[in-house]
Amino acid sequence: MKAQENAPARLVWNEGGQVGCTRPTHAPYPGTDTWHTGRWREMTVVEQRDFEAEVGHAPVCESCAAEARKAARS
Repeated sequence: MKAQENAPARLVWNEGGQVGCTRPTHAPYPGTDTWHTGRWREMTVVEQRDFEAEVGHAPVCESCAAEARKAARS
């Protein structure tokens, strides 16, 4: 297993508010056309705090959350 795979994932989001993380396939790869056209970028601590205040829960990677729900059903 690569060292990056063990590193904590950082949250990223796009202009439309979709939240992902830096794990492979959970967000577009930085530098790709999809990354640029979606205007993806890393969430700052302030943005994460503001997100929680507005939405009522801390931001989470949508793919990670879906995987957790699927595992809970199994």
